[in-house]
Amino acid sequence: MRPGFDLTSVARFSHGAFFSAGINAQKRIFDQCNLVSHGILSAVVTGATEVAEVFPDGSQACHQDLPYRPDLKLLGSYTLPYDVQFSGTFQFTRGVQNGGAAPSVLATWATAPASATTLGRPYSANLTTKSINLMAVGQNYGNDNLKQLDLSFSKRVKVQGYRFRVSFDAYNVFNSDWPFTVNSAFSNVASSNWMRPTNVLQNRFYKIGMQFDF
Repeated sequence: MRPGFDLTSVARFSHGAFFSAGINAQKRIFDQCNLVSHGILSAVVTGATEVAEVFPDGSQACHQDLPYRPDLKLLGSYTLPYDVQFSGTFQFTRGVQNGGAAPSVLATWATAPASATTLGRPYSANLTTKSINLMAVGQNYGNDNLKQLDLSFSKRVKVQGYRFRVSFDAYNVFNSDWPFTVNSAFSNVASSNWMRPTNVLQNRFYKIGMQFDF
């Protein structure tokens, strides 16, 4: 289930100018406790014993109520002198976008092979290795937030019945290097890549365009 809300406000001014601001916030709720209590999930999902775990505070792994995650967008347009059209957008996104059950910072620890432990047997469900989430999904979005500003300037020109449109666009004006996905494989060795960015926002760039109508 994904409850959420959208709030948008638009202000319009003379000469076609406008300004808009909006907030989108969603949360995710996962509940598989009914399947766990009837033994259905453990029969069809390998390693479902983790889903059936009950924590010391009484909460269950089969029920996840993740917090709201807000995103903000601002956009506006204004006509400058000499009939130059100016517009811009700004967006703020909370934390990383690793995906999965909820975009958040994860720390997945791969245990040692069962043969290298003192168990003397395979792990549950006859697994030779286990992957354990050391951080709860959706509880930590990290400290890196997207703050992206894009600007656009355009000018229309008429010459003997022909129309030209010249535009100049600037993307990622702040030159943000926001890491929207990071490595989630946790390790305590010196060469660990945990939290190392795997994909970052494209660097600042510009685009010049021309449109000819006849």
